[in-house]
Amino acid sequence: MIKKFFKQKGVSLTEALVAIFVSTVVMGATYAIYANFQGTFVRQINYNNLKQEARFALHVLQHDSRMAGFKHERSTFGEVQIPVKVLNDDGTEVSDDTEFGETVMFCFDTEPYSADSNNPVPIQRKLIRYELQLPFTSATEKTTLKKKIWNTPTCDPNDANATVDVDWVPVAQFFKTMGIRLRSKHIDFEVQLETTDDKIRETYTASSYMRNLNFGGVNHYVYNEEDLNENRTAVL
Repeated sequence: MIKKFFKQKGVSLTEALVAIFVSTVVMGATYAIYANFQGTFVRQINYNNLKQEARFALHVLQHDSRMAGFKHERSTFGEVQIPVKVLNDDGTEVSDDTEFGETVMFCFDTEPYSADSNNPVPIQRKLIRYELQLPFTSATEKTTLKKKIWNTPTCDPNDANATVDVDWVPVAQFFKTMGIRLRSKHIDFEVQLETTDDKIRETYTASSYMRNLNFGGVNHYVYNEEDLNENRTAVL
């Protein structure tokens, strides 16, 4: 028996094939588990990226919507004539509170920082426009939310006194669609974001109450409210 053991020089072909088969199965299972964990890890990162972009975009939109219509006490521009405007993709204004637009514009007064409290900087009136645009010139889909800021006393970018303060800077990316709806003094945002590989698509919503449109109990924006502030043009 011992002599037979020491005379054996290797394994048989059958044993080698069995060993290769078992090794292949083990390696395949190991790789499948690794690929699954890796895919889950990448999907979680992509999901977090979408959530972070949506959160920041909605935060910025809500902040400016709450400021819409604000008139500073030292302002010399009069009332904010058009505090908020929502446009369709063809540039026309939305017709009612059931329609979602793709572009939104907010207008309000701001007070620039001044190091000398005894010599304050003059109040500025800002018009901010948000819309989806191409991330770069060779792109084919509008996936980046961008904004443009004007200094304009009339909330009109075409006004002779209007000047561009910030020219189309990116706010957030990975957008698929963006919808904005006005409901009296409320504004609703619905954004849909999608990863670059089209594997994850998420929809996020937010609303904001535009208190400056009804400051002091006087509504400045909607037709069906009474006592519109004088010289202010209602847009809905």
